[in-house]
Amino acid sequence: MTNEFCQSLKEVYEIIKLSDGEVRSKIPYKFKRYIYKNMDSSYNVKIDTNKSLMEQENLTQTTKSILALIYRDYLVDASKREELMQEELRVLAKVEERKRTSFDTKNLFKRISSKEVSTQETQASNENLMIVKKKDSLFKKIFLKIKNLLRGA
Repeated sequence: MTNEFCQSLKEVYEIIKLSDGEVRSKIPYKFKRYIYKNMDSSYNVKIDTNKSLMEQENLTQTTKSILALIYRDYLVDASKREELMQEELRVLAKVEERKRTSFDTKNLFKRISSKEVSTQETQASNENLMIVKKKDSLFKKIFLKIKNLLRGA
């Protein structure tokens, strides 16, 4: 487990510890034991008891997610649980739809084809450039001839 997750478990543990007995009794013992065994006991949690959970700025997103799961699975009645699960499914469907539209194969090929067009334009402009060939000087030509004759001898 990552350090961030273990720290989030410590935050959840402290929140459960601060909650009233009725809430603590609804959470299964095994789940609380899992949190206790896997939390980062050296992590110092800062929870302002004067603020509600929604107003706490220093809680991580992972902590909020774990608390949401605890609320959904253990603290609400069956009808509310079903309603929350339907809302989660709607949110996940929206996320999947956004992924589908952003990674649509038609859009990907459009991007590639526009890149190919710019590549072809670059190649065409490179072909129009003049090639300049550097000519050797007369002195260098004579030096190379003498060098070749000496090698052959």
